[in-house]
Amino acid sequence: MSTVLLLFAIFAPLSLLAVGGLIPLLPEIQRQLVVEHGLMTAREFAEAFALAQAAPGPNILSVGLMGLRIAGPFGLVAALGGMLLPAALLAWLVGGWLSRNAERPAVKAFREGLVPLALGLFVAGGGLLASSVAEGSIAWAIVAASSVAIWRGWLHPLLVLGLGAASGALLF
Repeated sequence: MSTVLLLFAIFAPLSLLAVGGLIPLLPEIQRQLVVEHGLMTAREFAEAFALAQAAPGPNILSVGLMGLRIAGPFGLVAALGGMLLPAALLAWLVGGWLSRNAERPAVKAFREGLVPLALGLFVAGGGLLASSVAEGSIAWAIVAASSVAIWRGWLHPLLVLGLGAASGALLF
């Protein structure tokens, strides 16, 4: 299978699991691109994600940048197409039904059940990125402290981001 088709095949099923956006998928994306297929190193993965996050725009830019690094412009199109097309098709097909049936108890329970799933995936994604750059429990402690500070509303997310960058520069 060509690298371009492989990128589409990796991202297409993942797009259907994007509960809460791209960040919760980072552990699986990293596993597929780095561990399973060896398309990039863990450091290249973390760098691509960080570079895409520095640019204005949505998190999905990370996928495009990873595809671009792996297989050039066609890789960018394949990765973004794989990440966007299946989810857009599903949203189009199911979205109308969900909005018409929003008051049903099963629909409410489903939506409420996604909250802890999304939170757990967010923490896993942060921990993965931290451990790709630094070894040890200090990286996980920073992720945990940042998550709690944002969740509880103790600090503004931009302040947490700045503190995370400063602690990373000092410690790693």
